[in-house]
Amino acid sequence: MDQPRQQQQIALPSFSDAGILIVHGIKTFAKRHKVISGSYVFGILFLLCIGSGTKLSMQQARQYDSIMNTIDIQAEFEASDYYAKTN
Repeated sequence: MDQPRQQQQIALPSFSDAGILIVHGIKTFAKRHKVISGSYVFGILFLLCIGSGTKLSMQQARQYDSIMNTIDIQAEFEASDYYAKTN
């Protein structure tokens, strides 16, 4: 009546086979979903080439620093603290 159950052995891929499986999965996904894959690659290229931003000139950096120095941090803190207590 009590028959022992047969257990199935799961064979995990070796480390070298795991890389091949990942590359195969990526290739299969890219072939099936061309628009998504193309958009992803284009986005990465865009960020690498154009998305790095522009360098500020010395005048722009000085202007930014002067604006940031005019901010009263204590007043900002008190205002946010008051707002948090009223809500």
